Amino acid sequence: MTKSVLQTCSVMGWEAAARGYKGISLPVSRSEYLSIDVTAFVPGLSRWLFPVAVMELENQQIDSYIAYNLWKLLCVRADLRVVYCYRPEAEQGRVLMQLLSQEVVGALSVAQRTTLVGETVVVVGSYAAAETFPYGYFRWWRLDKNVGRIRPF
Repeated sequence: MTKSVLQTCSVMGWEAAARGYKGISLPVSRSEYLSIDVTAFVPGLSRWLFPVAVMELENQQIDSYIAYNLWKLLCVRADLRVVYCYRPEAEQGRVLMQLLSQEVVGALSVAQRTTLVGETVVVVGSYAAAETFPYGYFRWWRLDKNVGRIRPF
C-alpha cells in the first residue's frame, strides 16, 4: 500500500516521505515525519514546508488504533488527511465510521471542527471484496465538518 500511495503522490507532483523512502523536501531527511506513515509536500522555495497531505496506513483492525490515527492526522495542518484501514466485511466500515464520528470527531468543539483546514478522508478496504481489488474493495468516507460526521462519498 505504501508504494501505491507514494506513486499517487508523485503523480500529484508531490514529494513524499514514508518508511523506506526518505523525504527530500525538508532540510532534515527522514523516512517518516511527525511519526506519520506518509507525509507529502509540494516542492517549493521554503526550506520548512507544511505538508500538503498526511496519510496513515493502519493494518491493525483494532478500533482504538484507527481512532488514534484519525486523531493524530486531525492534529496536523494539511490540505488532505487520509486514514487507510481494513475490515473483514464492507458493512463493518459503516459501524467504524459511527464510532470515529462519535469518539474522535465528537471530541472536537464546534469551533475546532469547523475551522479545520483541508479535507479528511477515511478509506476502508474490505477483505471480503478482495477479488474485486481495487474496484469495490475500498469504500471512501469524508469528514463533514459542518455536522461532525464521517459520511460516504
